[in-house]
Amino acid sequence: MNVIVPYRDVVNPSQIRNIIRTFKNKLPELFPGRDEVPKTLIFAKSDSHADDIILIVREEFDEGNYFCKKVTYKTEEDPKSLLAQFRNAYNPRIAVTVDMISTGTDVKPLECLLFMRDVKTKNYFEQMKGRGTRTLGFDDLRKVTPSTVSAKTHFVIVDAVGVTKSVKTDSRPLERKRATPFSDLLDAVTMGAQDEDLFMSLASRLARLENQLTAKEKGIFEEKARGKTINQTVKDLLNLWGQNKVGFLGY
Repeated sequence: MNVIVPYRDVVNPSQIRNIIRTFKNKLPELFPGRDEVPKTLIFAKSDSHADDIILIVREEFDEGNYFCKKVTYKTEEDPKSLLAQFRNAYNPRIAVTVDMISTGTDVKPLECLLFMRDVKTKNYFEQMKGRGTRTLGFDDLRKVTPSTVSAKTHFVIVDAVGVTKSVKTDSRPLERKRATPFSDLLDAVTMGAQDEDLFMSLASRLARLENQLTAKEKGIFEEKARGKTINQTVKDLLNLWGQNKVGFLGY
């Protein structure tokens, strides 16, 4: 595992461009003998940040839309289909995500993680790094990366924000997505997003609803949630996150 010494903040387009250009120039050193870019996952801090990164990646590599894709629950394309392409097809070579594929996703051909966002919790960072830890045999890796010279035995971390150096905490407040609308939290989780921040924030919002809804409104909630009260749903959210499962609301 290699680490490139980081910037402190990578949100300005010129900074993003400098990082992507440096990454491109370093690829022959990081992956000798390759004709194509290794499967790379870039972690962005927001949806708009991801859009900026994608545009610059396509420009710097002089490639089309097929080369670099955004894989989040907000993407216009089917996220599951995009993820399958990233896992099994030659393109896209680079995927940019905010939260969706930090956990619960197996992309064995993935050989490089590029961090353009910091991570505050130790557990979440380990989960994000875990996306690159899957090993893969030579023949299977060659199906999506034809110029590979060996099996996948390691992965590379490109650290553009100091994420490998920053202090990590073991716990965070339950509400972690304050700027994300409630409907977006519901959509993300019911679509299968396995992200700790999404689960915890949705649980926090639902817990607050318990004290805000009328008895009639709570009855409507129970009807929609197949007989479960708000408190029961909150407990399910927390328990099922611990078991790394999704699809719990049944909508």
